[in-house]
Formats: sequence, structure tokens, C-alpha cells
Amino acid sequence: MLSQESFAFIDRCVAELEHRGQDLEQTKYEIQKFIEDNVLSQLSLKNILFHARVKEPSSLREKIIRKNAFIGPQDEVKFIDELDDLIGVRLVCLLQKEEEELFRQLDQKVFLESDQSGLSIVPGTLEARPYLRLNKTNQPDIQKNGKKIFKMKGQWVTETKILNVEIQLKSLSHTFWGEVEHMLFYKNYAYMVGSGFYKDIMNSIGEMLHSIDHQLEALRDHLSVNDETQQIEEIKQMVTKLMYSVYQPAVNTMLRSEVDLKQVYELVAELLFIRIYRRDFASAKAAEVINRINTGVAQLTPDSFIFGQYNEHRSHSNLKELAAFIGGLAKSQDIFWKTFIAVYMLIKQETDFTTVCDNITSELMSLYAAYQDEFIDLDNIGVSLLSNSIQGAVISYFFNYKKIDYFLPNVFQKKILDAITQFINNHQHEFSDIKPALINPENEEHVKNLVAFYLKLMIDLVVNKQIKVDELRMLNDWLNNKEKDWLWIPSVNTDELSILISKQNNVDEKQFKKLYEKK
Repeated sequence: MLSQESFAFIDRCVAELEHRGQDLEQTKYEIQKFIEDNVLSQLSLKNILFHARVKEPSSLREKIIRKNAFIGPQDEVKFIDELDDLIGVRLVCLLQKEEEELFRQLDQKVFLESDQSGLSIVPGTLEARPYLRLNKTNQPDIQKNGKKIFKMKGQWVTETKILNVEIQLKSLSHTFWGEVEHMLFYKNYAYMVGSGFYKDIMNSIGEMLHSIDHQLEALRDHLSVNDETQQIEEIKQMVTKLMYSVYQPAVNTMLRSEVDLKQVYELVAELLFIRIYRRDFASAKAAEVINRINTGVAQLTPDSFIFGQYNEHRSHSNLKELAAFIGGLAKSQDIFWKTFIAVYMLIKQETDFTTVCDNITSELMSLYAAYQDEFIDLDNIGVSLLSNSIQGAVISYFFNYKKIDYFLPNVFQKKILDAITQFINNHQHEFSDIKPALINPENEEHVKNLVAFYLKLMIDLVVNKQIKVDELRMLNDWLNNKEKDWLWIPSVNTDELSILISKQNNVDEKQFKKLYEKK
């Protein structure tokens, strides 16, 4: 599990937060009064509710572990200072459609000027410190569940200090939904067979604010789903829930904190049921897993986190670099990967670490294998080069990203697979036209690097929802390199690329798609 140094750092951070408790509560009161006097009074929207809170020690512990914040320099004072939600403020309006209007009024009627930081402030408050300043860009944000949220980073500026503040804008229904989701699922992932049903019920509660008929229709539609694929999914969710209910308490005890590792159990279940397309096979697999868990054969203890060494000489994998990397994650301070590999080994009853890493590597990459169906002719040497380059690009991005949700279909995997499919459809014909006589080791390596770079941009749109303008400049330099006769370069609208670069801003998906528009 975590090292003693990591636990000590967490304890120091909590002690530092508690030490500041009285001052932070006073600051919270001052922020509330500032909002009442300088913000709410300028809004035409009425009956805006709001409340503020100081981050709780239990929430701080969970965040440090979940974010791997103990990796790197361990300065508890600096860590608390840099928390972006040390103090949280929520403004609550009545209706969902009023969220956007509330943001518009804050943007266009209240926070109209900026201070030396470039952040937005209320006119007239700069000289009369303390004051609140906000970053209003990139709103609303898109959460992992696909829902929009207005969440702005801000700062409370006094004569002597600057404290980070997070401002959320929510309707009553979104507030209710968020609280219920938090209470039921955030740290108590105890759903059961039919959990999809319960999720739909929760969604329908939100829809009830619009129409009771819509709620009943959603419920009826869900109850009518009896296809085999859905039933396999329900069985998979049951196994996920069982793993969570058995292993999560043990993990919390070892961590001395509640950390939501539901993604760990979801990914284990994905690999357990990989390439299972029949309900009877899924039921048999579930029975096997349940038996191992309930008989105590797959019991999670501190010894479960003692891993061997990955031996490349004994490996039969053709992806040894990735397998060794995953083996390294097991030895890191990343509690998600450590728990994932420990649980995987218990369920699979496999003790050879090299075999485990090889098997995990093969199964994880098979989650991305569907793009192979898009190729017209894999016997074509150019198309085969494209296929190999894409696999390398997927692996290369993961080496830098490292998080477990990269392989989860309900988070990023399906969206990344869609991006890869789009890339293949846009460029496959260019690769099929490559003449075999032109291929040499240097050109081949260049193609793989360029595909990896270009796909990185597309995956960044999925993971980060934007591409940095500096990386567009790198793409432009690559396209304009006339010194060598490259084997392949992407056919993009270079005029549009120059326009995007000239704006000096990061690029979203809509803007990036313009690169495929004809000149």
C-alpha cells in the first residue's frame, strides 16, 4: 500500500488544515458577505441561494490519495496553499436553464474588469481589499458523466494573502442530483444486479422537473430491455459490486481513509468478461468469481500488494515495454494501479508477476482492438504500417497519461476509439497509396512518430477537451519541413491551421475539425 512517508505527509496536511480552521471559517464569512454586497445585488435573477464551506479533513485525505498528491516534494503548507477548492462557494438558481443565464450575468454584468493577474473582478473592489477574482474561461465544463457544470476557479485576495476559491453555479435539480449521486455512489458504490435500472431511476428524477410523462416513459423503456448484451452487462455490474463491497473496506482500512476506487473494480470486471458474448458463459464466469471471493481464496491483505519483478527474458509478450511499464505501476505510489493488479491477481489466482503483466497488457490493448475492423486491406504494406503506428500511438499516450480510466469504456476508451476510427477514415487512403519501394527504416520511424503525435492531439481533445496552441505550432513545423521527402504527412487545411495558431488560444474539437475542411 502507501509508504509511511506518504501517510505522514497526509497527516501533516490534515494537521495544517485543522490549524488554519478558525482563520478559514472567518475568511468564508467574509467571502459570503462580499458576494451578498457586491454580486447578488447586481443580478436580475432573483432568489439565488448560496452557501460556502471550508474543505473538511476527511475530504482532504481522500483527495490526496485519489490524486496521488503525495508524489513529489512533500510540503504540506504549499500543498494546502495550492488547493483549488480550499473554500467552496455554490450559487443555486431555480431552473436548469437559469444556470447559463446566471453565468452570463456574472460574466457581463458583475465581473467586468480584471486585475494584474488577468482574472475578472467586480469594478470598484480592487482598491477596497479584500476582493474576489474569477477565471471565467472554458465554461461550462463537461464532467466525466457527460453533464455540464459551471465551475470556476477563483481567488480571495487580501492585503496579506491569496486563498483559492471554487465557485459553482447549479440549479436546484442539479444540486439535488449531485447530492444524491454523492451520497449513494461517491463512497458507497454498493449497487446490485439491475444497477442500470437504478441509475435510470435517478436520471428520471431529474427529468421529473420537466415532465412526469418523460419519467414514466424512461422507466418503461428500461424495463423493456431484455436483450442478451444488457443482461451480460448487469451480470458484470453484479460482480463489480461484489468486489467493491468485499475489497473496498479492506483498502480503506489499510489506507486509513475512504478513497473511491470504483474504477479499479470496473476495469477488473471489464477484463474478466472480455470476449464473453453469451449470457450462459457470463453467468459461469460470475459464479467462478463469486465462489473465489466468498470462500476466502481471494482475500485482500497487505501481502497482496507485495509484487515480484517483471522478467522480460521470460515474457512471451510482443508488447514487453508496455507490460514492464504496467509492472512498474504496481510498484509505484498509484493506489489505483496497485489495487487493480492486486485484485486481478487474486481473482485470477495467478502468482507469477510476469505472466500477470503480460496478460493484463494483452487484455487492455484488446479493448482498443476494434479499430482494426476499419482497415480495408491489411495486406497493403502502407495500411499495415498505419495499423502498427496506431497501436504505438495508443501505448505512447498511455505512457504519459498513466491513469486507469484510459481503458474504461464508460470514461475515455470508447471516445478515444471513436477518435482513432475518425483518424483511420480520414487518412487510410493516403497510406494505401504508399509505394513499398519508398519505405525504409528512417521513413517508417518518422511515420510512427508523426502518427503518434497527431493521434495525441485527437486524444487530448477527448481527455483534456482542448489542444495546446504550442502543439499546433509543432504540427505546422512538421508539415512545413521541406528538407526531406517524408513518406506521409496528414492532409489538413494548412491555411486554417495557420489561422488557429495566429489566435494564440488553445483549440477545441469544433475548431480542430476545421483542419479537414477543403481550402
